[in-house]
Amino acid sequence: MDTRNSRRRPFGSGARLVALALAGLVPLVIAVSCGNSDGAADGKLTVRSVRIDEPVNGRSAVVRMVIENGTATDDELLSVTTPEAASATMHRSEIDAEERSTMADMDTVVVPAGESTVFQAGGLHVMLEQFTKPLAVGTKVHLTLTFARAGVRTVTSVVVPLR
Repeated sequence: MDTRNSRRRPFGSGARLVALALAGLVPLVIAVSCGNSDGAADGKLTVRSVRIDEPVNGRSAVVRMVIENGTATDDELLSVTTPEAASATMHRSEIDAEERSTMADMDTVVVPAGESTVFQAGGLHVMLEQFTKPLAVGTKVHLTLTFARAGVRTVTSVVVPLR
């Protein structure tokens, strides 16, 4: 490459170039600093912080995770599957009017645009049952999540001790 012409100034004086650069950077800095602090405004759907609680009874385990929908459109989690369990079902735990803990099956879970949906014990969660192998602490588990709009996402989790 010929470097003799690399010092050309197509925008005129240095002061004008600095002004143009600053005019372009100021909106960029504002856009970056005003972004959604939970990371859900990046234009994509992501699954993070996936972990599985150690099975207490050896027959079922709870999946915890965060799904961040950084798109401008609501999505829906349609299903969760894993080769490590015959059953993976979505539930919501609640306390009923008589102060009893209940668990309702969820056919799908809406993941609102620009928001994070948290799966955790005592709330929205995925229940794994009928394990194909023991799920001891440290076991890696592959989960396949199917979304209405974002399609299929596969994540790897690990079984963690109960707190």
